[in-house]
Amino acid sequence: MAKDNEKNLIRKWLHQDIDKLDPVELGEVYKFTRTLIAELNVKRKQEINEYEQLLSILNTATDDLRCVEYDEGGGDKSVGWEVVAHHSTDPKLRTVGKGQTALMALRDAYVMVGL
Repeated sequence: MAKDNEKNLIRKWLHQDIDKLDPVELGEVYKFTRTLIAELNVKRKQEINEYEQLLSILNTATDDLRCVEYDEGGGDKSVGWEVVAHHSTDPKLRTVGKGQTALMALRDAYVMVGL
């Protein structure tokens, strides 16, 4: 969480009062911005790693990730995602995960692997 001084600097910066910042404040804005970008990059790398792990599991399991249309009643339709597993016994196709996004469906299907 940003300190009070950082919050004030950000307010000045966001309100385009950048010309009112002295060189020291500009340096602080720069450092804070770099820190924030670094934190976002770490989070993004974690998300990419999760996607890669989930897609690897999907590939290994030879399941399908499908976009499906749901009837919401009253003639309204919505799009969602399902992970469908293939089995040799009936029912041969079994939905093992559902979600509003592909990532949510993959998480739902593979929650047992501890990701």
